[in-house]
Amino acid sequence: MPPGYIDEDTGLPITPVPVATWSDGDRSAATEAAVTAMVAFARPGADQDTWWAELAPLLTPQARSDYAYVQASVVPATQVTGSARITDDTSTMVVHVEVPTDVGTYALILTRLDGGSPWLVSRFTPPEGVR
Repeated sequence: MPPGYIDEDTGLPITPVPVATWSDGDRSAATEAAVTAMVAFARPGADQDTWWAELAPLLTPQARSDYAYVQASVVPATQVTGSARITDDTSTMVVHVEVPTDVGTYALILTRLDGGSPWLVSRFTPPEGVR
């Protein structure tokens, strides 16, 4: 799309977005985002308002809606205990990452809108047998 392209229906300019790729930097950003989100999530002793204020920006809009009524006090994990590991990166827009915690390994799904957008968590799945 050439610079200055105008949408024929709206008359508004269309700005191209960065294409999503898989580079070492993209993988690193995904695992860092997963760890950051898990650290924010795994704080059952946190004040509810503080917990949510720090967690919500790390979530997709749908996940914000899904997790809006979760109470910090019921999250069983209290800390991340190791390095995150990508388990599925077949899409450049969605990645599955495992993050080890003190109650076992959580599986997170992260998404991004395009190559220039941050990775956001859409789902936290606790270890099997942990609620």
